[in-house]
Amino acid sequence: MEPRIRVSAILRWRGRMLLCRHEKPGREYWLLPGGGVNSGESLVDALHRELAEEIGIDDDIPVEGPVAIVDSISPVR
Repeated sequence: MEPRIRVSAILRWRGRMLLCRHEKPGREYWLLPGGGVNSGESLVDALHRELAEEIGIDDDIPVEGPVAIVDSISPVR
């Protein structure tokens, strides 16, 4: 399986941080809003698209830069 680049955002407001709830059969988990980068898409454009898709933010919010770069391989998708 080809690795896929993903983007996520840390959105803080009044001392709180936004997490998105995800469900798969038999499990539930919470993640930062974000998702996969499409071919030819910049990281910032991918982040803006994912924020619009997941939480309805369609304004260009300022991106301060990467906080972390993580390399991981999931055995099960």
